[in-house]
Parts: sequence; C-alpha cells; structure tokens
Amino acid sequence: AFADLIDGTIPNARPAPDGYLEMPWGALIASVPDKLEAPERFRPPAVVSRDAAISLLKASSDRLTGALATLTLERGHLTVKSILGLITVYQVGEWAIAHVYRHAEQAGRALDI
Repeated sequence: AFADLIDGTIPNARPAPDGYLEMPWGALIASVPDKLEAPERFRPPAVVSRDAAISLLKASSDRLTGALATLTLERGHLTVKSILGLITVYQVGEWAIAHVYRHAEQAGRALDI
C-alpha cells in the first residue's frame, strides 16, 4: 500500500491545502501509537510456507524500491490523508522505510539475532 500511494497506483495524493505546513519527521513519528492494529487486508494468512513468505517479501521489497526510485519532486510534495493526519508523499516514503526497519527489528528479536 505504501508503494501504491508513492507511485500513484492509489490516486489519493492531492496538492497541499493553502497554509499547510509539513509536520517535522520527529513529531510525526512521535504521534504514531505504540500499537497499531493492521487492517485485515494487510494481515498475513494464518498459515504460510517459508518459501511463500520469502517470495512475498521480495515482491513487496521490489515494489517499494521501484516506487521510491520513481518519486519526483512534484509528487513528493503532494499530500495524502493518513491515520497520522495529512502528510506528504515524501513522508509516506519515510514512514514505509521506518515501518520496514521496525519489522526487521521484530524479526531479529524473534529469531534471536
């Protein structure tokens, strides 16, 4: 979903309203609740093989990397409504990267690495 917002596949990005001030990244991250419940469409199936999970992770990584690589200055300054309020498409990208990092840390703890 992050990639779809970044590249416009989900066409929700709009020009910032008059007077809009982008929230600084630190303040934005501080506003994220400690625990968010992922919507059903983002939850993995109850049973998935390791090979299928790796394949899906690779496809998701490729998709996000491609979307970030094509992000233009003009598109980056558009805004989208999110659970954190109105944010720029650039911030969607930053959020996506932070989200991936957080899950990598969780996996590391679960695997004790």
